[in-house]
Amino acid sequence: MLKIDEVLKKLEEIDRVLKSVDETKTQILLSIENIVKKHSENLNKNIEEIINKTIEEYKLKIINEAKNEAEKLRLATKDAVGKIKALYEERKGAILQKSLELLSL
Repeated sequence: MLKIDEVLKKLEEIDRVLKSVDETKTQILLSIENIVKKHSENLNKNIEEIINKTIEEYKLKIINEAKNEAEKLRLATKDAVGKIKALYEERKGAILQKSLELLSL
């Protein structure tokens, strides 16, 4: 009977150790899950910040390019207006001269 009692005690001890191992395993899994969740949230925040920064930089780049193009168009228009005015004045002078010649003045 003594041997059976010893075996039972050892089996109970083994059972406690197995339960402890299971509890430890559960705690480790929960810890891993929490760590993964935390890092996942941080990673998502970092990705979102990178995307927002990239979008903002792209917007600024597009705005600057649009400003440069608008300035080029403004200068080209100013140049075209100057040429048209010069041509108008030239033709106006020629027409006026012709008119005066025709009127013999």
